Amino acid sequence: MHLNASSGGIDIDSADMIDIDAADEITIDTTSADGHIAVTSAHTAGQSILISANADAGSILDIDAGIIDIDVQDAITIDAADEIVVTTTSADGHISLVTAHTAGTALHIDADADAGSIVDIDAGILDIDVTGNATIDAATLTVTTDAATFTSANADDPLVTIKNTTNDATGARLRFEKDRGSNNGADGDDCGIIEFYGTDGGSNQTEFARIVAEVSEADNTDEAGKLSLMVAESDGTDTAVTAGLVLEGEHATDGQVDVTIAAGVASTTTVAGDLTISGGDTTIGTAGNTTATTISVITNTGTSAGKDLTISAGSSTTNGNNINGGNLILKAGSGDGTGTSAMTFFTKVNGTDAAAERMRIHTDGNVGIGTNAPGCNLHVAGDDVRIRADGDSNSHPGFELSENGTRKWIIFNNYGSDNLDFKTDSDIRMSIEQGGNVGIGNTNPGSLLEVSKTAANSEATRPTIEISSFSDADDAYTSAGVLKFHKSANDTINSYGAGSHTAAGEVIGRIEAWGVTNDDDGSSDAAKLSSYIEFAGDAVADETDVPGKIVFATADADDNGAPTVRLTIDDGGVATFTGVLDVDGTVDCDVTDFDVASSGDIDLVSTNNAASAIHIEENGGTSGTIKIYANQGNTDGSAGAGSILLASDDGGIGLSWNDAKDLWAEGGKFIATANEDAAGCIKLHADAGSSQTIQIINDEGTETGAENEGSILLNATVGGIGLHGADDKTIWAEAGQIILTANQNTSESIKLHADAGANQTIQIINDAGTTDGSEGAGAIDIEATVGGISLHAADDKDIWIEGGQTVITANHDTADSIKLHADAGSSQTITLVNDAGTSATEGSAAIQLLASAGGINIKSNLDNADAILLTSDGGTSAKINIHNDQGTAADSINLLSDDGGVTVDAALNVTVDCPKISQVHELTTNPLSIASYDTDGEGGGTILKYNPGTDPTTTLGGLYYLHTNGVWTAADADAVATGASQLLGIAMGTSPRTHGMLTKGIVRVPSTEILNVPGSNASPGLPVYVSTTAGHLDFTAPTGTSDYVRVVGYALQDNGSDVLIYFDPDPTWIELT
Repeated sequence: MHLNASSGGIDIDSADMIDIDAADEITIDTTSADGHIAVTSAHTAGQSILISANADAGSILDIDAGIIDIDVQDAITIDAADEIVVTTTSADGHISLVTAHTAGTALHIDADADAGSIVDIDAGILDIDVTGNATIDAATLTVTTDAATFTSANADDPLVTIKNTTNDATGARLRFEKDRGSNNGADGDDCGIIEFYGTDGGSNQTEFARIVAEVSEADNTDEAGKLSLMVAESDGTDTAVTAGLVLEGEHATDGQVDVTIAAGVASTTTVAGDLTISGGDTTIGTAGNTTATTISVITNTGTSAGKDLTISAGSSTTNGNNINGGNLILKAGSGDGTGTSAMTFFTKVNGTDAAAERMRIHTDGNVGIGTNAPGCNLHVAGDDVRIRADGDSNSHPGFELSENGTRKWIIFNNYGSDNLDFKTDSDIRMSIEQGGNVGIGNTNPGSLLEVSKTAANSEATRPTIEISSFSDADDAYTSAGVLKFHKSANDTINSYGAGSHTAAGEVIGRIEAWGVTNDDDGSSDAAKLSSYIEFAGDAVADETDVPGKIVFATADADDNGAPTVRLTIDDGGVATFTGVLDVDGTVDCDVTDFDVASSGDIDLVSTNNAASAIHIEENGGTSGTIKIYANQGNTDGSAGAGSILLASDDGGIGLSWNDAKDLWAEGGKFIATANEDAAGCIKLHADAGSSQTIQIINDEGTETGAENEGSILLNATVGGIGLHGADDKTIWAEAGQIILTANQNTSESIKLHADAGANQTIQIINDAGTTDGSEGAGAIDIEATVGGISLHAADDKDIWIEGGQTVITANHDTADSIKLHADAGSSQTITLVNDAGTSATEGSAAIQLLASAGGINIKSNLDNADAILLTSDGGTSAKINIHNDQGTAADSINLLSDDGGVTVDAALNVTVDCPKISQVHELTTNPLSIASYDTDGEGGGTILKYNPGTDPTTTLGGLYYLHTNGVWTAADADAVATGASQLLGIAMGTSPRTHGMLTKGIVRVPSTEILNVPGSNASPGLPVYVSTTAGHLDFTAPTGTSDYVRVVGYALQDNGSDVLIYFDPDPTWIELT
């Protein structure tokens, strides 16, 4: 059937239904370019237009048009047994499913899920454009494409939602699969990637973040995965996406997941809330990392106060069971424990941003608080170190000392008594109460130190204080035990201020013994002082000693607790005994010496009228002696008197001894007086034979013989003394001195006269005496105490005086008391010549002019440049010294020129060496030759040889400042306190006291001690600074923060290494901030 309208349209209008059925095909075609085919129905219910093809016959409904526009008011249903294919062959063609539906389902593509049907949309670009929501409802949705884009131009953020609306616990899932088909997966395979792009400042789409899931371990049944969260980071030139959080499963250990946070040693990880790390090891940093790793936990926000930071490895409760907590381990060093690092703990310093170290656990296990070098298990250091154990009320805070888990010592505060108690085992051994009293064996001491014992009385358990020491070969005091009483002279312990001293009678220390009185009923009454030993001053202390005495006192029945002094030993060693010494029997003294002393008399009285009524006998042996000795009495012996007196009122005194032994009488004086008026009343008589002699010998007395004096004196106050020898014998008088005195007032009262002939001489010879000549003394002494002594020789003869020393002393207090006078003519000279002596020592020089009381005046009236000339021309080592070793005045040596100047002219250095220069008016030197200081360390100027503290070892040419401790210390421009304002000096050697410190002058500095020399002879006139290298000078000024700049001098000459400088430190300095 063919309907053809060549010029118009064909309109088939039916009120019911139009059914077109053909055995082959139905073709509706329009040839007009503007023509169209419209199938329209006004049907309001049921099927309005049905196009059906026989699916069993494999028929196809083919609509081929440029544009197919199916416009319905409700829904369009395309039902096919096989598939529905909508195809456009135009390169620019597209397929649009458009609906104007405003409610319900607008576009519905439904495939029978039970039959396993698939909705397959195959297109270059699939563009689903909706203004509301697009819903794809499928058991499985597969999008096969290289790239799928969801785009929204809405002002709100684009949103893709995957929703699960089932009424159960399951949720929506987004799956990424990596499928190699029949091939095996491999480590490192990406399972899925989510990339996040944005527009950068150059309008470029740039990747800013990425989530990567990959295969970490692909082994079958031993798989492990890895998830990386990555962000863009840049080094300022190139941008790369780097992993900041990595989660990686362990394939070798069940249940283990490794987490890596952050990348790069300078990265920061911030946890705003709680951070819980459960089980396993946590490592921050990597092995071999050469940059310090810092963990910062910030517990405050903005200006709010910080919160607590808790690191807990505590216990927990699970199912009602207490689970033991794990250990909290803080570890410094290598993983195997062989590291040598320490663990340090810091806190911020109040009011600053700086952190200060508070505690350190050293690599050897020692803990230091206030020190970074602990020397023991716990080392606490600081200005005011305290360790506090602060317990609650009714508690016992303290310290315990144990050994192998066994408690040995406890030191604790006893809340019951408020004492500090020292306890071993279960017993308190020592207590210190609040007032400072110390009790040993007593918890309630009543004095500064109280030692008690409550056990049964026995030697082993009695309270004992023992001072033990060791013995040494020298039995030195330093090794002996000492019980020391030390009393200051004022209210300050160990104070020795000016004017304070120990007074006479002042008690220094005391040892007391107390007992308990017996009441009338036999019970104890009260404690009373029974006895004491007291140590006191015996006289006012002087500059070197404190005279002392010891007092022993005991109480009797009437003392009422106030013992009486019985024995006193004073500073002279005298023992004073008060009381009665009652000896009933024999006193046996088994000692080397036995002395009996008394303030009164000691009488030995016998009433036995018999010979030997009092008998003192020594029978110990042939070496025994009996000695009666008075070492205090000073009464001279006289008739009826003497420190020791042997007196017999009615009888005589007989001294009898062995014929072969001597009678020895010795004393200050030995006087034998005879009261019987008869010849031979005192007689020394030897009548045994011709060999006998009578000797009067004084071999101890040194009294010089004089009128009525002498070690041996023969004195006849009324008669004469006759010395008579045989005519052919000699009277020999021999002594240190022989003095002949004539009391007859006449000339030639003593005359030595030789008148036999011209060859005679009179010699006064002393060939044995060695006494030096001095005033009134000498081996030979010629002395006239009232008149003069005249030595006269012929005009052409000499007077020769020769000896070891020739001393001429004048006692006449007048000018010219000793005068050497030559008045014969103008050619005469007076010469003092010593052509043998070589000594230059003070007090013993070869020629010495000495005035011990007055001065020495050297004066010349000659008007000449060399009027007075001191010349030393003995050689290069010769010196001229002007030395005052006694005077302490500021001008003890005074060079004074009333009208002219004083010139000190030296070829080398002029050195002034003294501990203090009080005033220098003017210092003038000759022009300096630089060549004279050509050796390192040579120089001159003001050299201070003074060091009040310990003398340090200095470096020649080094720069030092005088520290407040009195020690010269290396100057350093790094800190103001090390030389900015202090006295500076250059070391002239290794010892400030010996070699001195140049404080102003010229010195050649070695190259090792001056830095940054500009070049050979390129430095003259340049300033020299304190260096930031300690102890050095520098041509370059410091530039660092907190450094100081101080000019100390100027260069004069250099040779490219050592430098000759003028040293004069500027008192002005600048600190660089």
